[in-house]
Amino acid sequence: MHKRMGANRRKKAAEKRRAPAGAPSRRFSVIAVGVVAAVAIVAAGAFVVVPRIAARLDHSQSFVVKSIAVESPNLYDKADIVKLSGLTTGMRMSDVRADSVVARLKPLHWISTVRVMRQYPDKVTLLLTPRAPLAFVSAGAVLVADKDGVLLPPLVGLRTDLPMVSGLVPDASADPQGHQRLRADDVRQLKRVLSQIARSDRETSSRVTQVDFSRSSVVRLVLAGPATVVDLDLLQLRGRLANLQRLFDALANAGQPPPSRIDLCYSNLAFVRDRESRHAH
Repeated sequence: MHKRMGANRRKKAAEKRRAPAGAPSRRFSVIAVGVVAAVAIVAAGAFVVVPRIAARLDHSQSFVVKSIAVESPNLYDKADIVKLSGLTTGMRMSDVRADSVVARLKPLHWISTVRVMRQYPDKVTLLLTPRAPLAFVSAGAVLVADKDGVLLPPLVGLRTDLPMVSGLVPDASADPQGHQRLRADDVRQLKRVLSQIARSDRETSSRVTQVDFSRSSVVRLVLAGPATVVDLDLLQLRGRLANLQRLFDALANAGQPPPSRIDLCYSNLAFVRDRESRHAH
């Protein structure tokens, strides 16, 4: 009898030891489900409450515009920008509409993008990004091409060290704002030429005043001080620019001024013309 009782006790003790093993897992599952449910409730509440708060802020009579800031280049007078935007102090913050402001500032041709920031409780900031000028372009009238090839009227205060480009025909289509623009291939070619000129030699590149693409596969440069006309093979532009620099260095070492005309369209010859003669080197 004592042995039977001992066996029963050992069996019950073993069952008690096994029972708690599954309990933490069940408790953890209950806690995890509770946390997920709480997060879902909070998220649902935020989804409903936050838009309501934003709407109340938007239509509250307490939030009126007291300050209008303009962050832009000095291409336009900031007071004129604010006036054109239609924004005024005293208006409700909720009445500031970005699309309306952007449409009103469309006549500012030299502004690429406009961003309107409402900064509660009472400030509005206009962030204006200017267009980057690339070159003057002769296209019936003198216009300025930006880095995207958009043709714009010159603006007072615009940098004047840009070269005058000719021989490029504007695209028949206009940009979204109604401006003429250069063809995409011409823009890429113009950028390539100007970039390689800038990398060739600082002194020579600073003398370039005109770039002419009228002839197929040839670019003509006009250099100032003294005036020199240079014809270069477009397909071998980098090498021809290097030859041009070597020619200028040789003339300088010989104490001779730059010639009036240089033709570097050939792989092994440079035709040089001064005021009285023409030489092949």
